[in-house]
Amino acid sequence: MLTNDCFVKYEEEILEYSYKDFSNILSIIPRIKENEKLSHTLIPDFLLRVSESRILVSFNWGDWQEGNEIIENENFDYNALDILGVCKLLTAIIQSERYIDGGLRDYFEDGTILKILEILDSKLKCEKI
Repeated sequence: MLTNDCFVKYEEEILEYSYKDFSNILSIIPRIKENEKLSHTLIPDFLLRVSESRILVSFNWGDWQEGNEIIENENFDYNALDILGVCKLLTAIIQSERYIDGGLRDYFEDGTILKILEILDSKLKCEKI
């Protein structure tokens, strides 16, 4: 279960993070790629890493219409999001698990989580240069 300590209070905090601040969550990418069928430890490990990384944003994700449109659009170009947008999308997906049992698993299985993390990794590497 994620606690309030897992969330940044102000969106601007995310913009001050460096690649290092995201490295814990990004290091799970190879494990996600290896797991054609989800292991029983992958999602709990992912959630632990998310909570430790403090990349979740405290905002009204339930009313975030743009996020709903992004998730519903199979052809959405995640490259169009900035780093804050990626973090907000992850927040909305993770928080929705409380209301859609198995939703997070579905996002792993359809490749959405991997796609989001790879975009985040790519954007952060570009900023690092």
